Amino acid sequence: MRIAVVGVGAMGCLLGAGLSAVADVTLLGDWPEQLAALRRDGLRLEHPDGRHSHHALSVADDPAAVGRVPVALVAVKSRQTPEAARLIARLLVADGLALTLQNGLNNRAALRTELGRERVALGVTSQGATLIAPGVIRHAGHGPTYLGRDAALGPAQQACLAELAALLSAAGFDTHLVDDTDALVWGKLAVNAAINPLTALLRVPNGFLVEHEPLLDIMRRTAGEVAAVAAAQGIVLADDAAERAVGVAHATAANRSSMLQDVERGAPTEIDAICGAVARAGAAVGVATPLNTRLCHLVGQMESGHPAPGHPWGGPPSSTPASATSSARWRAAKHPSNRATSPGWSTDSTRQRGKRVEVITTIEEVRAIRHSQGMASLGFVPTMGYLHEGHLELVRRARRENDHVAVSIYVNPTQFAPTEDLSRYPRDLARDLALLRDEGVTFVFAPDDATMYPPGFQTRIVISDVTQPLEGARRPTHFEGVAVVVAKLFNIVQPTRAYFGQKDAQQSVVVRQLVRDLDFNLAIVVCPTVREADGLAMSSRNKYLVGDQRPAATALNRALRAAERLWATGTRDGEALRRAMLAVLAEEPLAQVDYVSAADPTSLVEWTADILPGAGVLLSLAVFIGRTRLIDNILLSDATAGDE
Repeated sequence: MRIAVVGVGAMGCLLGAGLSAVADVTLLGDWPEQLAALRRDGLRLEHPDGRHSHHALSVADDPAAVGRVPVALVAVKSRQTPEAARLIARLLVADGLALTLQNGLNNRAALRTELGRERVALGVTSQGATLIAPGVIRHAGHGPTYLGRDAALGPAQQACLAELAALLSAAGFDTHLVDDTDALVWGKLAVNAAINPLTALLRVPNGFLVEHEPLLDIMRRTAGEVAAVAAAQGIVLADDAAERAVGVAHATAANRSSMLQDVERGAPTEIDAICGAVARAGAAVGVATPLNTRLCHLVGQMESGHPAPGHPWGGPPSSTPASATSSARWRAAKHPSNRATSPGWSTDSTRQRGKRVEVITTIEEVRAIRHSQGMASLGFVPTMGYLHEGHLELVRRARRENDHVAVSIYVNPTQFAPTEDLSRYPRDLARDLALLRDEGVTFVFAPDDATMYPPGFQTRIVISDVTQPLEGARRPTHFEGVAVVVAKLFNIVQPTRAYFGQKDAQQSVVVRQLVRDLDFNLAIVVCPTVREADGLAMSSRNKYLVGDQRPAATALNRALRAAERLWATGTRDGEALRRAMLAVLAEEPLAQVDYVSAADPTSLVEWTADILPGAGVLLSLAVFIGRTRLIDNILLSDATAGDE
């Protein structure tokens, strides 16, 4: 069997080394130092009993070099799953199988979004692996691996799963096929939530936690929160989550958790997929998760370069030898000369080059900096991250017009319907901060869901008329979510001016209505749409476009320009303008029209007859290119055409 292992970190290498003895295996990743070491010297594997072995592995950084395979094992960090899914779509044969053995929640869902339910299986492994250096890993401990049978899998995939289980067993991994993996996933999540953040915050091996009663108490309570959230969803764990976590910490006393390894390399952690996921799931079912929420916040602060002073919850004193040693390691790891490039599909580039952008994660910190620095004027750019040149133009405009600039980066879950792309919406905070590093930003506000929507949150904001047509007609709850998050951000940041892009034209109309109705003391500035050289409006969702989809997407702009040319000839008939756009879109085979519109720019009511003199028209459209839904618009008036 040909197998692609996606991810060249410690676990990917461990799986690849074992399976290479019984199958045709290629490791796929983009960590240059690791790939270079594996190509040059092979993999040096240190076994739990102290033995060493050497393995020549086939590696690649391009899916095209791998070719089509029947099986892909996913061994990347959870934050990298959406990108890995897109790579795997290029690897798998039509009836192939992707198996996730990752930490955290929602990896299977992210893979299914790209690959389909019938091609994704869920597994859980207790194997331990530690990265020592590029090309060198330690097999830190043996443990069972479980692969979940799933009725959603097709017959070919079921057969593939059984064969893969046999191969893993032949490779020396204790592997079992099971019918229910949910309890196993949540059980592992409880262990990870209890151990990983604490070891990362304190910079200590696992065994250090069980030597201090306050830390044992935190571990037990954190794991207990995970079990409570699982139970609220009807998932009963096989054993006591708290004692299981303590037992694992005892059994792996010398191990350094994967999160600690990430911290020491200056790499992004999986805290959002572990404690953050628990907090979000708890909020959804009404179960309080204060410790998971707090741990997520503290690790997030540390990642952003603002570690909390001292040890949380009265942990071991700094004079403790292990603690002092770990602190020294932390300082050494943060020094640029000592930091290795992190493995995976992205790196924390703000720590590698340019100046750091201050990241704030709590409301209290925003308010403190807002008032402590005596900001005469503050420009604010709210975003959902995965920034592009359009966002940067908003930042530059804000910088020209204000003394200080703040940017928020938050993927707001309340504006996504259950069927939309929340789980796979592109996220890469390190990338965003790198883009902002030279833009003169005073601070970035990057809250988590628990900060924006704490347990018990109940408030809704309903804006009537202008939310009903266009996007509102297709996404009925969208603008309610937009209104709430924008109102909260305005209240938290208290900007002088807030900057939005014309590309989201209806959103700008809705936000202006919100500001007028609720008497917010700020100005709304709408800036022109920024486009690629071929006319495609810049959007974070453009990342989804692959192959022929990218040139096909230019049909949106071409349709708008066709209507604009008709307007320039003197046509003021709304229906004629809509027909002009539809005619262009009909010529693009990959385009599936959601709507086209020629509406009043203020009320968003469709022009059904002649457009009144001086009224102008907002031409807008929403079109699916493959599975990606794109929007665009231009604003026309009697004075100017194409003024965006």
